[in-house]
Amino acid sequence: MNHPTAEQRPIDVKETRQPFDHETAQQKPAERTLLDWSRELEFFTPALLVQFGKFDRDPVIEVIKHTGIAASAVNCESPLFSGLGKGMLLGQEVNWDHRLYCVPTEHWTPFRDTLNGIAWRDVERGTYNRAMFHELDVFDPTTFAKRGGLLAELPFLTITVFGVSNNKGQVYLEPASSPPQNRPSPKTIGPRPEMVQEAAKMLGPITVETLSRHRKDSQ
Repeated sequence: MNHPTAEQRPIDVKETRQPFDHETAQQKPAERTLLDWSRELEFFTPALLVQFGKFDRDPVIEVIKHTGIAASAVNCESPLFSGLGKGMLLGQEVNWDHRLYCVPTEHWTPFRDTLNGIAWRDVERGTYNRAMFHELDVFDPTTFAKRGGLLAELPFLTITVFGVSNNKGQVYLEPASSPPQNRPSPKTIGPRPEMVQEAAKMLGPITVETLSRHRKDSQ
């Protein structure tokens, strides 16, 4: 089955301006915030897969190619997270603390389930990794900037976080303790026993020959 060419359209979101349209990446006349957009879009971050799981491709592009469902990248002027840092993705630097992605709500379930089904081996690090996901409420700086003086309570956007579970531990985003003074940040806990068992089967014995073959395949 042929799928549309994988594409991510960057969207720059500024607190004093409205987000760009997720389909055309053109600014719309009416002002809209991330919270406004959440009525028709599902927001998520795959940052942990890349930054902590060391997934060596763009996970969003992989899902787009597999499902044919379009997704958009959203770059916020203010940080949404803390401790994710910067990294290279498809030859471009990404500041993961400022980056979200979005998918139209009607296509979210198959997109989410496909991304959550990603599994990969890292022979050099001795890990077998699986994606996992959880929901997280993050402070929405776009809504606060636009309506802060009129809000009875702080605005929060519910997003999906794709974390990593492997034979050495699990990484997820811990909620901010005092938003907006601080932000959600990575948290590592111990591995699930079943992941340790599964990794032993998938990785097998790690030898010099195995590492050499892995490095050659990666080049």
